[in-house]
Amino acid sequence: MQLIAHATGRPITHRLGTASARLPTAEDAKLPQPDPAGVPHEPPVVMTAEFIDSEGAVAEYGVGIGGPGRTGRTEPEVTR
Repeated sequence: MQLIAHATGRPITHRLGTASARLPTAEDAKLPQPDPAGVPHEPPVVMTAEFIDSEGAVAEYGVGIGGPGRTGRTEPEVTR
Protein backbone atom coordinates (compact mmCIF):
# COMPACT_ATOMS: atom_id res chain seq x y z
CA MET A 1 0.00 0.00 0.00
CA GLN A 2 2.93 2.31 0.64
CA LEU A 3 4.05 1.87 -2.97
CA ILE A 4 0.60 2.90 -4.25
CA ALA A 5 0.53 5.86 -1.84
CA HIS A 6 3.94 6.97 -3.06
CA ALA A 7 3.02 6.56 -6.75
CA THR A 8 -0.34 8.35 -6.46
CA GLY A 9 0.58 10.92 -3.82
CA ARG A 10 -2.60 9.96 -1.95
CA PRO A 11 -2.71 8.39 1.53
CA ILE A 12 -4.02 4.83 1.16
CA THR A 13 -6.10 3.60 4.09
CA HIS A 14 -7.09 0.14 2.93
CA ARG A 15 -7.20 -2.42 0.13
CA LEU A 16 -10.17 -4.44 -1.11
CA GLY A 17 -9.43 -7.62 -3.02
CA THR A 18 -11.31 -10.48 -4.61
CA ALA A 19 -10.32 -13.84 -6.07
CA SER A 20 -12.64 -16.02 -8.12
CA ALA A 21 -12.42 -18.82 -10.66
CA ARG A 22 -14.05 -18.83 -14.08
CA LEU A 23 -14.29 -21.09 -17.10
CA PRO A 24 -11.35 -20.86 -19.55
CA THR A 25 -12.05 -18.69 -22.59
CA ALA A 26 -10.81 -18.76 -26.18
CA GLU A 27 -8.49 -15.87 -25.24
CA ASP A 28 -6.97 -18.00 -22.46
CA ALA A 29 -6.12 -20.68 -25.05
CA LYS A 30 -3.96 -18.11 -26.91
CA LEU A 31 -1.77 -17.48 -23.84
CA PRO A 32 1.49 -19.40 -23.31
CA GLN A 33 0.82 -22.76 -21.66
CA PRO A 34 3.17 -25.06 -19.72
CA ASP A 35 2.31 -27.75 -22.30
CA PRO A 36 2.31 -25.99 -25.71
CA ALA A 37 0.04 -28.70 -27.18
CA GLY A 38 -2.40 -28.39 -24.30
CA VAL A 39 -5.46 -26.24 -24.04
CA PRO A 40 -6.29 -25.03 -20.54
CA HIS A 41 -9.03 -27.11 -18.95
CA GLU A 42 -8.64 -25.87 -15.39
CA PRO A 43 -10.25 -22.58 -14.40
CA PRO A 44 -7.99 -19.54 -14.18
CA VAL A 45 -8.23 -17.37 -11.08
CA VAL A 46 -9.24 -13.74 -11.54
CA MET A 47 -7.93 -11.41 -8.83
CA THR A 48 -8.86 -7.77 -8.33
CA ALA A 49 -7.45 -5.13 -6.00
CA GLU A 50 -8.78 -1.68 -5.13
CA PHE A 51 -6.65 0.70 -3.10
CA ILE A 52 -8.82 3.20 -1.23
CA ASP A 53 -7.54 6.62 -0.13
CA SER A 54 -8.36 8.53 3.06
CA GLU A 55 -11.34 10.21 1.36
CA GLY A 56 -12.89 6.86 0.39
CA ALA A 57 -12.05 7.17 -3.32
CA VAL A 58 -10.41 4.43 -5.37
CA ALA A 59 -6.81 5.54 -5.93
CA GLU A 60 -5.72 2.45 -7.88
CA TYR A 61 -7.48 -0.59 -9.38
CA GLY A 62 -5.94 -3.70 -10.84
CA VAL A 63 -6.98 -7.05 -12.31
CA GLY A 64 -4.73 -10.10 -12.53
CA ILE A 65 -5.25 -13.51 -14.08
CA GLY A 66 -3.63 -16.51 -12.39
CA GLY A 67 -3.07 -19.52 -14.60
CA PRO A 68 -4.21 -23.02 -13.67
CA GLY A 69 -2.09 -24.63 -10.99
CA ARG A 70 -0.53 -21.37 -9.79
CA THR A 71 -0.58 -20.29 -6.17
CA GLY A 72 -1.08 -16.73 -4.98
CA ARG A 73 -0.13 -15.20 -1.66
CA THR A 74 -1.18 -11.95 -0.06
CA GLU A 75 0.32 -10.25 2.94
CA PRO A 76 -1.89 -7.41 4.16
CA GLU A 77 -0.24 -4.44 5.81
CA VAL A 78 -1.54 -3.46 9.23
CA THR A 79 -0.74 -0.07 10.71
CA ARG A 80 -1.73 1.45 14.01
